[in-house]
Amino acid sequence: MPSGASEVQEKVLDTVKDQDVGVYAVWLPVLGIDSKASLAMATKRLTDPRVRQYWDGKAELGDAFFSDSKSGWRSLGRLPCL
Repeated sequence: MPSGASEVQEKVLDTVKDQDVGVYAVWLPVLGIDSKASLAMATKRLTDPRVRQYWDGKAELGDAFFSDSKSGWRSLGRLPCL
């Protein structure tokens, strides 16, 4: 079963062909091995040209987005696609 970025690719991008649909993927350092150098491997999970991918090495977006969340920003992968 796919999860995270692979699930977005398979369940959204491979299904919805509308060119007005776009995805912003912001990669954050969650695991100790996550780095800008390992980003090339991660970005291969989202191959659709409608995807714009970014690296947030300081996790500033995640921290800002989940600053009021009781579960913390690591719950990012559990958000529904909007």
